[in-house]
Amino acid sequence: MKHHTTTTALTALMFASASAYAQTRDPREVQPERPTVATHAGTVAVGYLEIEAGVERDQFTHAVSALAAPIIFKLGVASHAQLSISTPLAHTDAGSGLGDLAAGIKWRVLDDAP
Repeated sequence: MKHHTTTTALTALMFASASAYAQTRDPREVQPERPTVATHAGTVAVGYLEIEAGVERDQFTHAVSALAAPIIFKLGVASHAQLSISTPLAHTDAGSGLGDLAAGIKWRVLDDAP
């Protein structure tokens, strides 16, 4: 019986601390997405624009290389949804310009899931 009470108390404490964290989180907090590591389920707050950018250099052969700066614009469009638009700026020996344009909606289905 004592084990059941301890387990129940620990479970309640875990949910209470997770709930307190969720309530105190600043909606303007940056939500970086790193698809090579892990992407969180968070979305940008409604009405906020978040911009992510990086730099990538590729060496195809000894004499051929490319430089790209992927940029993503994330706009909070609803309490659980963000619009993402991305395109890289690219520079190669052949010239410079914008890469492919991509757009998508990220919809957060659950809050505080275990």
